[in-house]
Amino acid sequence: MKKLFLTAPLCLALSFSLPASAGTKDDRERDHNGDQGGGQAVAPPTTGNASQDPVERFVEANVLETLYHEMGHALIDTMNLPVFGPEEFAADFFAAILLDRVHDEKTTRQLITDVTRSYRADQQADRAAGLSTSNSDVHGNPMQRYYNLACLYYGANPEDRKIALTGMNLPEDRAQTCAEEYEQANFAWGGVLDELAEDAPGKSITLDWILDKDSHLTKYVTSEVESLNKMVVLPEPIVVSVIPCGEVNAYYDPEKKEIIICTELADHLAKIAPRR
Repeated sequence: MKKLFLTAPLCLALSFSLPASAGTKDDRERDHNGDQGGGQAVAPPTTGNASQDPVERFVEANVLETLYHEMGHALIDTMNLPVFGPEEFAADFFAAILLDRVHDEKTTRQLITDVTRSYRADQQADRAAGLSTSNSDVHGNPMQRYYNLACLYYGANPEDRKIALTGMNLPEDRAQTCAEEYEQANFAWGGVLDELAEDAPGKSITLDWILDKDSHLTKYVTSEVESLNKMVVLPEPIVVSVIPCGEVNAYYDPEKKEIIICTELADHLAKIAPRR
């Protein structure tokens, strides 16, 4: 597959101010499912997040967002995509766009709710431990990521997603720019996803190193890898491993073309998950 050369940055650095207008680029109507014309939109999977247990659902939602985030890093690497701004923000935005494009409205709302709850729980845990918010880490701090995700979720469909203003406490002044922020992120990543969907289904993502193939985490990641293979074909094969790492983490290894989902991440998520 040929490499895609984008005309828009994959991530807008937060130091650049966004327009106050919530209009779309060139005043074009945006299809909420992500296809802005000229490409094949990623098809939604037939099933959403089916787990009814709130702890399992919370863990699954955050593992899925993490898998999408690391896939963003993998695409930046394997497609040699330009990134204008911090790569971690670009990967966050990719995860947000993919969550919105491939799931139905009810599932998307629950996924975003659980992921934003995770960011808030991490911030509360840091405060309880007496840790100060880091502004020097390559990742955004938890509440910065919280509001970025809530904003992109709201901006994709402001008319029907006012829950972001109330349930997620998205400030009105930030909400004014969210449609434009979503449009910019979708303009950057939408073409990539459309190109990857052209040759789907495929088998460009495979499971590699698995410690416990019968664990709930492994089964869930396996099912999501299968779903991704139905939707996209990557320019280079990548592998996904679910293994202990000795820390709460997940990362992409560009040397091995491998996404690592640490089992400790799922354990951590289960501990901080809301019980209702």
